[in-house]
Formats: sequence, structure tokens, C-alpha cells
Amino acid sequence: MLIITQIFARKLSKGLDIFAQINTKIFLGILFIFVISLYGILFRILRIDPLRLQKHEKSYWLKLEHLEGYRIYKQY
Repeated sequence: MLIITQIFARKLSKGLDIFAQINTKIFLGILFIFVISLYGILFRILRIDPLRLQKHEKSYWLKLEHLEGYRIYKQY
């Protein structure tokens, strides 16, 4: 009886370990998506564009240089 119980306990333990690993991966994936979404919502509410630096009327934008044709070269 003791041998059967130990075999069952070992099988159950391995099954629960696999379940815990899968459950952890799913939980961390959902947490990652939630945090990224939360930052996106917060940036949209505050009208912050992380790629732009200078503030204008409605958003933060970079001030672009005025490029002239003679400064642009093709690279081969």
C-alpha cells in the first residue's frame, strides 16, 4: 500500500509541476500585455508620444530639420 501511495504521489507531483510551469508562463504573458496596455492608455491620456520630445499644441513632436536636396545622397 505504501509503494502505491508513493508512486501516485510522485506522478501527482510531476503533473502539478508541469501545470505550475504552464500556469506561470500564461500569467506572466497576461501581466506583460496588461502593463504594456496600461502604459499605452496612460500615454494617450497624457498625450505623450515617447518617440517625440518637443511639446506642441496637441502632442509632443520632434522639431525636424529642413532638409535640402543637395544634402541627401544615395548610398550604394
